[in-house]
Amino acid sequence: MTKKQDIIHKTTIPLFICSLFLFFSCESEQEEKKGPVPSNELSLQKVVLAFESTDRLDKTLPRKSELENLLSVKLQRAVETRIAPDPSELYESLRTGKIDLAYLNPRDAVPIIDQKVASAFLVRLSGDNPDKSIWICRKDKNYADISEAKGKAIAFAKRKSDPGCLIPIGDLKSRDLIGSDRALTDFFSQVLYGDKFETIIEKVLNGEVEATAAGYHEFEKLSEKLKSQVRIFQELGTVPTEVLCIRSSMSASDQAIIEQAFSQTNEENPEQIQRAFRGTLVDPEKEHLEIIRGALQAITEIKP
Repeated sequence: MTKKQDIIHKTTIPLFICSLFLFFSCESEQEEKKGPVPSNELSLQKVVLAFESTDRLDKTLPRKSELENLLSVKLQRAVETRIAPDPSELYESLRTGKIDLAYLNPRDAVPIIDQKVASAFLVRLSGDNPDKSIWICRKDKNYADISEAKGKAIAFAKRKSDPGCLIPIGDLKSRDLIGSDRALTDFFSQVLYGDKFETIIEKVLNGEVEATAAGYHEFEKLSEKLKSQVRIFQELGTVPTEVLCIRSSMSASDQAIIEQAFSQTNEENPEQIQRAFRGTLVDPEKEHLEIIRGALQAITEIKP
């Protein structure tokens, strides 16, 4: 190597290192100017809250718009409320992030929570008059327990009713009255399912069935004339209330921000929350869904 080449070689390396240093310094400075996303800001550009479709949906739509406005202010993001997809599509909608929160009945909430695509975020407080699963018979009958109706005809309210069908079946299974080797019709002579509660009550009164399962709130809606002719002879437990689920794939920081927004809205605008969710929202207790979870499992284990 010539003397001239040696000088060039010795000066080029330091210059190259210096250039690299300046380059990365500029990059670092630019990153600092951009700055990290503040931890108190949502990474989501929009929050989608789905409500399960009910007969009262049209009446509650204005309340949902009110809720959108309240939460949008708190979250500094657009909030959209929509009708929840069918139960068969809930898993995929939460898994893919099409919806972020879903307000569901317990029967639909349990599977998606157990599949770990969502968790129980908040639940509706049942208040002073919680719904209960009950058995009803004619007033002149002496039943004290549904097991006494073995070999006789009974009825359930709608198949989709938690207090009037799901919970009673789960109770029968837990007491080993039915099971993998004994169907409902092995224990009872006949099992009917109703569409209209008043029609089932008429069947109880005319002796077509000995008893029917129902929800206490359904019983309360009966006319005084019908109520005076029947009686509640067994209570099975309190019916869990609706669950506000939040998707599990959401970041912990986003979940915390949304939780804080709901907490503040609950405190500052309780009336609006009660109108939108038909009650006060509170933190869920661990056993909130256990009676439904057990009943859903029982149905899969009973002889058809």
